[in-house]
Amino acid sequence: KNDTWKSIAGAHGISAEELRNANRGVELKNKVIIGIPVIETRAVERQVADSDPRESTSDGLEEIYREVHGITATENHPEVRMAVLLEEPESRKDRQFMRGLLLAVNDLKNSGTRIALKAVDLGKGATTISNDLSEFKPTLMVTTAEKQVPAWLVDYSDTTNIPLVNTLDVKDISYQANPYMVQLITPSEYFNDRVAAWLHDKYADYSLVFTGEEDSTDALASSLKTIWDPSKVRSRSIEDLKSMPLNERGKYLLYSYPVKRNEVSAFLDVVNEATTRTPLATVAVLGRPNWIVYDESLENKFHNNNVMIPARFYLPANERNNSRFAIEYRQMFDAAIPNSFPVYSALGYDVANYFIKGLAGAEGDINALPASHDTLQSDFSLARPSNWSGLLNTAVFMVQFTPYDTIEKNVIK
Repeated sequence: KNDTWKSIAGAHGISAEELRNANRGVELKNKVIIGIPVIETRAVERQVADSDPRESTSDGLEEIYREVHGITATENHPEVRMAVLLEEPESRKDRQFMRGLLLAVNDLKNSGTRIALKAVDLGKGATTISNDLSEFKPTLMVTTAEKQVPAWLVDYSDTTNIPLVNTLDVKDISYQANPYMVQLITPSEYFNDRVAAWLHDKYADYSLVFTGEEDSTDALASSLKTIWDPSKVRSRSIEDLKSMPLNERGKYLLYSYPVKRNEVSAFLDVVNEATTRTPLATVAVLGRPNWIVYDESLENKFHNNNVMIPARFYLPANERNNSRFAIEYRQMFDAAIPNSFPVYSALGYDVANYFIKGLAGAEGDINALPASHDTLQSDFSLARPSNWSGLLNTAVFMVQFTPYDTIEKNVIK
């Protein structure tokens, strides 16, 4: 009845201010439950050198940098020791990934780089795998986990300072706190914002027209609405597009919500009819990212309607490198490349080719990897979102099917 903040605080050996801060907004009255903070004071002694004498010279700073990042100068050939941690070694995904990776290693056999490769089954358990890795001493780890990169593996990477490449788990956020994580698939928020910014730079003077039944979960549509001039944003049903003529002098960027193939096909037919009625109107069509899987079945309609599709992966069969890859795959494995999205064998090839060559050229320094230039279906441009984060791949594609039956694969970095 007679308690005050001060009397309660005194009874528990804390200050009234600390007690109030732990119960912000609480009025002290009968039957009110409050929180009592338990505070412990610990004395810690630590010896810290005032400075490292090497910090005064550029050569000394380089030596410190190499020590921190585990970079060892090599007088002879550089060496890359890659451990591939397979989520399900018997799965089609992992088999194809390893086949593509082996093709890349085969292509690099005369590059002057010593390559040590170890495949590891993630199902063996943390202790067994940690012991195997400690014995192998990898300079790079790659995981094919698609839904959840194991937390113990992230911790192992952080503790040992061995870079860990997450190739397929788009939702994993370990890269935000672990400086040795490499997030290879651009997370959705970065992907959508970068695509929206790229489109705005090129089409800001276009009217942005959303067509079809609105999808509230469409994050790309939300990013576009955020960045676009509201006076140039419209919403139309597909039926409206049929009946309402386009302005002959108008510029339109049409974005359609449908994702099913038959609905996408029907929408493109309507767009073709509208542009035929008003041939002087300037029209471009922006597809949702999943449209890229229809690149063969709807290819003619994509070309006829000047369709652009943002994508993290794209493997056009007619590119020279991809044709060579298909031939080498058949020669080595006596089979055609299985169709999937992404093409896992191409992903394995890209990952091995990029990181082995890059790390060999950078003497093992994961921070010094250049942007990729000879990949098959992916593009890599690594950057740190913050000073203490891991590396994030910021590169995505904008695939454009031009009316001239050509395909332009623009890289957004």
